[in-house]
Amino acid sequence: DPILAENLFIRSVTGTSPCAHGYNALAYYYLCLGDYPRAMEFVEKAVKLMPEKSSFLENRREIMVALKQYDRLLEEVRRKQTRFPSDGELAAEEIRLLLRKNEIKLAEDVINGFCQANDDRLTHDDIKDWRNYLESVLAYGLGKTEDYAEKLAELPGVYFQFEAAFSSGNLKEAAQSILEIDESQEIYHLLIYIAAELKGEQKLARSQLSLAVRLLQTGTWEDKAFAAHLASRRPPNPDRICASTYHPSEKRIILTALGLRFPNQRARYFALAKELNYGLSFPTHFLDEVFTSFKDNVLVDNH
Repeated sequence: DPILAENLFIRSVTGTSPCAHGYNALAYYYLCLGDYPRAMEFVEKAVKLMPEKSSFLENRREIMVALKQYDRLLEEVRRKQTRFPSDGELAAEEIRLLLRKNEIKLAEDVINGFCQANDDRLTHDDIKDWRNYLESVLAYGLGKTEDYAEKLAELPGVYFQFEAAFSSGNLKEAAQSILEIDESQEIYHLLIYIAAELKGEQKLARSQLSLAVRLLQTGTWEDKAFAAHLASRRPPNPDRICASTYHPSEKRIILTALGLRFPNQRARYFALAKELNYGLSFPTHFLDEVFTSFKDNVLVDNH
């Protein structure tokens, strides 16, 4: 029970010897609720007590993204790059952050800078793959979906193939690629369910929802509860739904799916899903399109 857990975490940080893990847990809880200032308040206390704890630092980074603290994040990324100059993911993160600041030319320069700096460290094929990947990151940040999908299609890896197919509108191909993904398949199935619903592809939507429900039924107690909600025709308790502690990257997708399943509760779910859709990468743009593509009650639940 997320609400009961919140009370336990609050108890763990009261008194003369507050628990750093309790502070971090509270920060994560409020992050999941979309209360980012409160989340930052608690994560800073956690980091102060355990400044080298990687999970605390990652939680703080996530909250910083949600709060749009892009300058502070850029400083952190560039410090890491001095230690790990061949880490292409750091270059990708720099590009995403620069684009959020509308620094397009600087973002473009990151690609050439990374490839040139690593010309003697990486193989020719590695450099080629990194260039394609970083160019896909740039394209996505600029909203150039076709270019993004085209660049991803050239890269090895099932995640890239899924995103390329999905972003190109090839939902059946995307659905097929999910079978090769090792984890969180249910989230990918829900993404296709959402896209198929919006395109009126009811057969595909039903099959993807069914697959997502089946996978959720094998997970945690929270997964099982959401599987029941997604499979049911009875609307769930929206307060409980919105208090769930799925990571925002997954929770925004689950809330969007529930918003399609239960039109009368859509406004509530979409509002929080939109708040949680602060990410710098896929599928942020797709979800933004969902939220703006129709007013409440445009779709009907016909399952």
